[in-house]
Amino acid sequence: MPTKALVQGLTLNNTPKNALQNFWLPCLNSIKRWAKDNDWEYHFFDSALSPFDVGELLGIDYRHGSRDAQYRSGQFYKLQWVHSLCDQYEQIMWIDADIFAWGNPEVPIKFETHPDIFHTMQTSRELCWDRPNLSIFCSSSKTIRELCEWHETMLRDPAQRDDLYITLITLYKYGELGGFYDEHAIMPWCEKNKDRLALYTQTSDYFPEATCDWAHDSTRMFETCSEDSFLHFAGHNKQRMFNKFRAYKAYLAVISKDIE
Repeated sequence: MPTKALVQGLTLNNTPKNALQNFWLPCLNSIKRWAKDNDWEYHFFDSALSPFDVGELLGIDYRHGSRDAQYRSGQFYKLQWVHSLCDQYEQIMWIDADIFAWGNPEVPIKFETHPDIFHTMQTSRELCWDRPNLSIFCSSSKTIRELCEWHETMLRDPAQRDDLYITLITLYKYGELGGFYDEHAIMPWCEKNKDRLALYTQTSDYFPEATCDWAHDSTRMFETCSEDSFLHFAGHNKQRMFNKFRAYKAYLAVISKDIE
């Protein structure tokens, strides 16, 4: 059985062609290259394997209309995509489509030591709970399968939802939570499995002193990033931030020549 799969996905039916050409494809191609250079078999999904309306399943009225609801459902598809490969690989890694691999980042994860640890990023907390950032995550196929099957049960069977899951949905409905995304949805699983959870804290407004030096989030990216790292262009200004990064790279190239 092949050892490692790297998975990405982007629902192309609601992705503007200009953004696809100028932002998404450069990011996707950089990750595809990184996967090849580091012996990960690359898989890309461009549509849901089994479409669903996450707002309808959870009884949530997303506040910014049908486009936001469609976008939120797309965020949840990543677990569907990684789950589909669990029978084919021993290890699964997910990297968001809006992440660019600058150079050749080294991921400091030793699967041989603790194969069933769930590794993921963190840029914030939600009230008193750790909130994972699922921009990058990886684990054994065993753990990924367990998480995905739990997640599917939570989506489709309200009777199985625990107190924290219900609390987070209720807080969102009453405006006390900024959102209920895929990351909020797995927080209860993470709370129950803290002994198998490794959070890589990225520098952000919430964590100004974070120590992760191989992946950077856009909120404080240009204060901390360097070559050989993953750059996450999160939020609504992806193209602008990516253009700023390209200008930054060009500036570094000029400075390097001047020094020589």
